[in-house]
Amino acid sequence: MFKAIFWDIKLVYKNFVHWNISKVLIFLSSIWLWILLSLPFFIIAVIIAYLDPINWKEVLYPLTSWTTIPMWLYMSFFQNIWFFILEIVLFILAIWMIYFWYSYKTLLFSKLNLSYINWEKLPYKENDYFNFKLIWAYFWVLWWGGLILFIPIIVFLVLFWILVFSLGWINSVVNLTNWWINTFTVLSLILFIITTISFIYLSYKITFSFINIVDSKRFPKIEKNTRVYIKDSFKISWGIKILKFILMLLILWLILLPFNYLRDVIIVNIYTYIWYTLFMFLAFTWLFEMLVVSLYKRVMLWDWEKVEENKKEVNKETDKKEEL
Repeated sequence: MFKAIFWDIKLVYKNFVHWNISKVLIFLSSIWLWILLSLPFFIIAVIIAYLDPINWKEVLYPLTSWTTIPMWLYMSFFQNIWFFILEIVLFILAIWMIYFWYSYKTLLFSKLNLSYINWEKLPYKENDYFNFKLIWAYFWVLWWGGLILFIPIIVFLVLFWILVFSLGWINSVVNLTNWWINTFTVLSLILFIITTISFIYLSYKITFSFINIVDSKRFPKIEKNTRVYIKDSFKISWGIKILKFILMLLILWLILLPFNYLRDVIIVNIYTYIWYTLFMFLAFTWLFEMLVVSLYKRVMLWDWEKVEENKKEVNKETDKKEEL
């Protein structure tokens, strides 16, 4: 396993020039898209904020100067609350666009890295910078994945409020927190740790669904039902594979750790900073994406295919026994 993964990473450096040109193109395309598609929302929000009846200078001044907000200002704000809600929605949409298009590059890197592992070199023009079907599939996988990750958060909030209610509501909880060790703090901490572990584990289980979208060998056509990608990601990441996943991430982190320490030693002026940043970009930036794709091919799929082959052999043997 380790030999195969390190060989895959070596393939990146064998295609060093192609890899870095592709990195620049993918990065620039994602930046261009999120600027182009998020800017209209920001502009509309700013125009509405400028034209709406709310005097934002008078609203923000007491907040920044720690003075009391006059009652008439409260009334003016709440009378025009729909303008505020519309502006917030537009800003959220703009931020979502930035996140979506900036994160879309992980899909493009997955396709690029899969081509290296399959002993191919993806032409610069053939990466799916503006493939609408792929973008739509990515959107829905991101949507369903987000809903799955939201489950432990909802469970945490429900159990947290049940805990608060069972201890006698907020006043009783406040009294308990006067002591360093108390029932509320201990149970809240346990609940928080369980929620964090669940969130990390579900994130790991979903990770490979994004690679599934661009793995044309396993999925020749883009699936309309994008939940197929998530279900498959859950299947192939079964068992204790997460330990191998964590181990490889730890090895990569240990490899990169000395460079973080060297940063303080090497960087003495703006020129050394530029050279150091350029070196890190060319040598290590987005190497993590290659590691994840390699784990997908060498660990997740390899073990899963072995299980499927064993199942087929068992089915063949049972069919032969039934014939006899």
